Amino acid sequence: MRIVSWNINSIRARAENFTDFCHRVAPDAICLQEIKCQNQDFPHHLSDDYGFNAYVNGQKSYNGVAILSKSPLEDVSLILPGDEADAQARFIEGRLIVGRSAIRLINGYFPNGNPIASGKYEYKISWLRRLLSLVKEAMKNHEDFILCGDFNIIPEEIDVKNPQNWQNDALFQPEVRQIYREFLYLGLTDAVRSLHPEQAIYSFWDYQGGARRKNDGIRIDHFLLSPRLADRLIAAEVIDTERDTEKASDHAPVMIEIQTP
Repeated sequence: MRIVSWNINSIRARAENFTDFCHRVAPDAICLQEIKCQNQDFPHHLSDDYGFNAYVNGQKSYNGVAILSKSPLEDVSLILPGDEADAQARFIEGRLIVGRSAIRLINGYFPNGNPIASGKYEYKISWLRRLLSLVKEAMKNHEDFILCGDFNIIPEEIDVKNPQNWQNDALFQPEVRQIYREFLYLGLTDAVRSLHPEQAIYSFWDYQGGARRKNDGIRIDHFLLSPRLADRLIAAEVIDTERDTEKASDHAPVMIEIQTP
């Protein structure tokens, strides 16, 4: 089973990129972030063309997440517990039915948090803590789950071309990186890093300054797998060539392949 996570940076602006990608890669499920449209404006014809069931948590002009899956989802939720006042569309999850088993698929567009000396950073930390609580409960219940998305976290120095340029950025703060490690301490596996332990791999390149040409990137799009799913991991990669296509998102898709039971 192939599952993709992709910050598409507007599904309507990247419609052709989306269809070309699905034609070439043929994923079984795609978790999208930053779709930048309301639910009623989501281009369902794109998902229908490839036999996807579409589950959308949209928001006008910014944010927004979606799960597109050839298999149906059950128990779909658009709410990250812990803050009833949070109106930002950053979270969607559901149980992906695979034969006689189910995988809890959790897709997030994690807060950026910049500037650090602002409420945006406080919101980032609070959002991460809320998600950590949800994951702790899933681990406690011995669930099989996948946590993926645009984390807006650079875990280690190997995940950034020029670490010195990110010292004052919310994505690379010690506190933020520590929370990422807390997910791993629970027993989750970073899919890409587990299969490519020493390779400099990036998933985002800024549009400015020739970043892609210089390979001046960062790895902030991740798949974290619960233990039994980590044992079934076959492949994990960032499809960085997608960043070179016409009208590309500034993020490249990340894809994992897991063995079905």
